[in-house]
Amino acid sequence: MEKLNVSYYLPEHLVAKIDERSRMRFANRSRQMTDDLCQFYELLDIGLHSALRALDGDDLRIIIGAIHARPTSSIPIGTASKHALMDVVERFGRGTDRVTDKIAQLDDFACFALWDWARTNQ
Repeated sequence: MEKLNVSYYLPEHLVAKIDERSRMRFANRSRQMTDDLCQFYELLDIGLHSALRALDGDDLRIIIGAIHARPTSSIPIGTASKHALMDVVERFGRGTDRVTDKIAQLDDFACFALWDWARTNQ
């Protein structure tokens, strides 16, 4: 893997969490951030695949349309992901009951991943 120099601002409370995790594993901050990001994106992929298996093309078009109709600056996190996604789809229009029923069967991380994926698709 090619090493790239990257500079980001991180809030102090997040740096403290990263440092605490790195102390538990005897790793440095850079290694801990790399490991955490790799795990996060792997979980995001697992959640998205789970959501895509449960939904068909029409469902996905409705979800994408609903999310793009109500743009937000951030994605709801945790248990808010499922509720926010269901709310956005319900408000999108008639005939969305079937889609919200399918969303209700997904876990929160799958809903977070679906929301993230849908924001980049049109």
